[in-house]
Amino acid sequence: MELKDKDGKIISNRGNRTGNRVSDIEIIERIGAVYQGLMKGWSRTKLIQYGSNVWGVGTRQVDNYIKRARGIVLGEVTKNMVYDYKLAILRLTELYSKAQAENNYLACRFILNDLHKIQGLYTTKVHVQIDGEVNVTHELAKKSPKELKDHIRKLRAANKKRRKELGLPDIK
Repeated sequence: MELKDKDGKIISNRGNRTGNRVSDIEIIERIGAVYQGLMKGWSRTKLIQYGSNVWGVGTRQVDNYIKRARGIVLGEVTKNMVYDYKLAILRLTELYSKAQAENNYLACRFILNDLHKIQGLYTTKVHVQIDGEVNVTHELAKKSPKELKDHIRKLRAANKKRRKELGLPDIK
């Protein structure tokens, strides 16, 4: 039995050894238990105590199991990011279509805002300057109309490139 990390590398392929060593199946089960602990939000200390009490192993061995379990978590997250992005776009597009069919323009506006946030069309940088009084200025407020037009053009080009990389259709 093989267990792979985020890069597709085999985590355990030691063969069948005897003696004090545990089997590959037990290692996979331990990594699975650590993985479940990570999903439950257990701290490193709690995982080490668990490993010590249940398996009779030390800190270094539990750290190895944690490292391998984190590799699995990273692999799952990396694999699902593109899928989750596409799914979010499709869901919002479907919601937009339904809201538009019902002439619910307020809902359309909120859905478009969410869609644009996901696609990175909004910037959230805010400059705060304290000189006796607090001045909060959004970076776009300082730009001229021509600079804003250029900024929007760059955002659209970047979004088009990102959508192409993800295999998504262009938004017209």
